[in-house]
Parts: sequence; C-alpha cells; structure tokens
Amino acid sequence: MEQFFVGFETLAKLYGSLAEANMFFYRNHEDVDNFRNLIEQRAMVIEDTEVIFSELKSKFFDKFGEENITHANLIDFIYAVVEKIPETADYAKQVTDSLRELVETNKLVEKKVGSFQEKLKTEVGKVRQTSKSLTGYRQLETYGSCFINKIK
Repeated sequence: MEQFFVGFETLAKLYGSLAEANMFFYRNHEDVDNFRNLIEQRAMVIEDTEVIFSELKSKFFDKFGEENITHANLIDFIYAVVEKIPETADYAKQVTDSLRELVETNKLVEKKVGSFQEKLKTEVGKVRQTSKSLTGYRQLETYGSCFINKIK
C-alpha cells in the first residue's frame, strides 16, 4: 500500500514540475530555443511518469487481480485505487490537482507559442520582402555568388 502513496506523490511532483516549467517559460522566455528545452524536459518527465504509472498498475494487478485496470488511463486508475484503498484519496487528489494545473499552464504555453508564431510570420514576411530583389540561378561555375542583384 505504501507504493501507492509514494507513487501518487511522485506523480504529483512530476506533473507539478511540468506546470512550474510551463509557467517559467510563459513568464520569462519567448524564443524557440527555450521552447525546445521545455519540450525536451517534458519528454523526459513524461517518460518517467509512464514508467511509474506502469509500475503502479502492475502492483495494483498483483494486489487485487483486476485485469481491466492494466488498460486504464491515469484518471480511471486513480479512481480504482481510491475505491480499493480509500487511504490514498489525499494523494490521488494531489495528482489530479497537479494534472489540472498542468492543463491550465499548457494552455498558457500554447498561447505564448501562438504569439511567437505570429512574430515568426512577420519576420519571414520581412525576409521575403527584402529578398524580392534577388533572383537565384543555377551556377555553371562552382565559385562565385548564386544570386544576381536586380536593383539598378
């Protein structure tokens, strides 16, 4: 039974850390590199949560022998554990609260990324405007410029 307390607590901390990282990104960073770092961190944490979740399902199956729980999603699994082990209710609430917070911060990150998608479109537009005067051509020689400046 201790495994479920520890497992739920760990899941809550991991999901909470993702929510914190989302908020940090939302408040402080606005470039693609920081977004890439956020995504990489997220991938590692999600991998950890999947391992913990899988272990918890295995322990639950060993203890209660319910076959259908092995295919359950996280929320259904939490409800099943709380139903069988009511003492885990507080820990389960921590997990669901941290998931709720993660969903909310994901929306903020999505909004932030949407804003720099617009900035990127603007920058690409500027680059296209400045490069309209250049026309690329296939070089016969392997040296020299591959653009001809059409401005006279």
